[in-house]
Amino acid sequence: MPIALLTTERDDDGVGTQCFRAARCPERHTMNFALPSTALLVIGVFAVSVSSADYDAGLAAFESGHYENALDAWQPLAEGGDKRAQWGLGMMYSNGFGVEMNDAEALKWFELSATQGFADAQYRIGVMQQNGWGLPMDDVAAADWFEKAAEQGHTEAQVALGQIYAAEYAPIYDPVKAYKWFAIATALGDIDAHSKRDEHAARMEAGDLEQAKALASEWLDRNKALQAQQ
Repeated sequence: MPIALLTTERDDDGVGTQCFRAARCPERHTMNFALPSTALLVIGVFAVSVSSADYDAGLAAFESGHYENALDAWQPLAEGGDKRAQWGLGMMYSNGFGVEMNDAEALKWFELSATQGFADAQYRIGVMQQNGWGLPMDDVAAADWFEKAAEQGHTEAQVALGQIYAAEYAPIYDPVKAYKWFAIATALGDIDAHSKRDEHAARMEAGDLEQAKALASEWLDRNKALQAQQ
């Protein structure tokens, strides 16, 4: 929607009268005055607040199973570039929630969100890649997506990445990295990671285990803010 501008239009006698228009007054001899920076800041904050409120309304509808309302709230936000709403549409199309299941459409929205750094979307692309949903089944490519999310503290991605590295048949089998990600996810509070970490540790060589513990500690030291959020 165009921003309303304060303008001055001249009558035939030359007397100026003020008006608000969507862009500018249609009459002749108009003079547009730029809004002050403080007003632009208020408009920007208001727009962000409205966007956040609309997203939250969509999320509440989604979580309560009112998918049509979620779609109505998220579609315009997603088309406007909101990475959270893009992820939301991806979830709807990936699972057939309120829309026909469509992996290609899901992937489109996940990729738009993921390229903006949204960890949930990066994780979902990894899941699709790992399972061959709309993408070729590829553990290596899936691991790349999981790692993007894992580095942001996404514990489900950390566990998924650990499982890929822990699989002896995997082309990127790496027991040290597997333990590292299981241990990090455990420290960040993931309920499944603890048992996976301990089961994996029982199969490791002592030297590899010590190396893995050191790598996990280094990562956690670099990302103390993420631990504080748990």
